[in-house]
Amino acid sequence: GGGGGGGGGTSTASTTALVSDQRGPRSELLPYLDTAISSLINCDEISWARQLAEGFEFQSADLKLAMALETVASGQLQEALCDFLAGPHLPPIDPAIVEAAQEGDVEQLLRALSAQCSPGISLFCRRRMVCFTVSRTIGMDYSTVSQIDVGELLDRLLSPQPHLSDIALCRSLLSCYPRPLNKVALAEVLANRFVRSTVGPDGTHREWAEHDLDEFVSLLGSSQEKLGNAALCQIPDFRSADGGCGAGEGRPTPPPPRHSTEDDTSKKEGLPLECEVEVLIMAYHAYVQACSERCIGELLRFLRARAVVYVEERRFALLVRLLGAIPEYHAMEYMFGHLVNHGKLGLLLAPGRCSAAKKGPAAAAAAATPGAMPALAIALVRYLQEHFPRNLELRVQVHQCFSMD
Repeated sequence: GGGGGGGGGTSTASTTALVSDQRGPRSELLPYLDTAISSLINCDEISWARQLAEGFEFQSADLKLAMALETVASGQLQEALCDFLAGPHLPPIDPAIVEAAQEGDVEQLLRALSAQCSPGISLFCRRRMVCFTVSRTIGMDYSTVSQIDVGELLDRLLSPQPHLSDIALCRSLLSCYPRPLNKVALAEVLANRFVRSTVGPDGTHREWAEHDLDEFVSLLGSSQEKLGNAALCQIPDFRSADGGCGAGEGRPTPPPPRHSTEDDTSKKEGLPLECEVEVLIMAYHAYVQACSERCIGELLRFLRARAVVYVEERRFALLVRLLGAIPEYHAMEYMFGHLVNHGKLGLLLAPGRCSAAKKGPAAAAAAATPGAMPALAIALVRYLQEHFPRNLELRVQVHQCFSMD
């Protein structure tokens, strides 16, 4: 019985898929062949999948569809259509979609082909669509995209301004990339791109919104701590500090040298203080998403030392920026003292005053309800009560600014 089954398995007479009511070892082998071919396709090993199918004379609709997807995405439309039409028992493609593809709109055809694939190769289909979209977005040939390192692709997708980029596409690229990701290298790419985004061509500096920061930091998935480490390595004073959060025990090691002279020069000369503050804020967001209390603590200790530099440079607006973006008031209340002692508390109150004026009485009344009071206002009032109990004028200003009754 076994010998007869083996002969059936190697017969060259049958060149079509076995029908469902056939029995014997070969019919039992079919699900395993299908799974093996699907796995090879999902690993982008179409040539191996083809050899396996041909070796067992197994007709795979998914293999035909995968080959058609790859050929269409590579720009060889006519060849793909000829091969597809010769396939076994494949549903026809809408002529309107084919005509649109011949006129240059191949995305509809790619989606139509993907819709005919089985769930077993959904990862391959998704990867093909993502690579095709990436090629269109960055203006690179599709066949080249599949050969480029994911770090370079990510950097191009985020260029020139990450906050204006398609973060969802970047996330899709990382999630369906066929090879293991080097999260440390990707963190360096993201950190370098972030730093460049904080400096405008005319010398201006950009402040990142909280939502944009959270979206950007989330690109590394569960490895946000590596992004925070890479970001802080952009600050020379942090790299030389004894209390960094780092390698082995959490301290970030300086990234390997890059070929870009622009990056090397900026690291040697140090970042502008405005950019440095944005890097600190981004690193904080990364550590919060990573739930790394140790790194948050080290960052706050480093921030206390840097605050002295900002005060010496008379850059009090940077203290206000930090207080507005890092709500760790229990560890940052010394910044309130810097502002009060130098007569700059008005810088902190101005945003609240403008906000109250713009939102109107209804918003001010809502802000005054229990539980809705800004944490910053509450922390500031407590600090003034404890350290300046006799200075009623300051407390009145705060109450008026934040509509506190």
